Amino acid sequence: MMQGGDPSGTGKGGESIWGAPFKDEFDSRLLHSNRGVLSMANSGSNSNNSQFFITFKECHYLDNKHSVFGR
Repeated sequence: MMQGGDPSGTGKGGESIWGAPFKDEFDSRLLHSNRGVLSMANSGSNSNNSQFFITFKECHYLDNKHSVFGR
C-alpha cells in the first residue's frame, strides 16, 4: 500500500476541501478486491480529510472502513 495526501509529511496533516472531516461513503460494489484501488485514509469513522492510499494487492480487511473512490 502507498499512502499520500499529507502536505506536512508527518502522516497526521491535511484537511478536506470543506475544512472539517467528512463522512464515510460505502458502496457494496466498491471493495478492496484488487491492486490499484484508491481509497480515503482515515483515523476512524467519518474522519476523512486529505489523505488517501492505493492498494498493491487485495485488502478486504479495509472494506467498509475506508471509502473507495477510484481504481
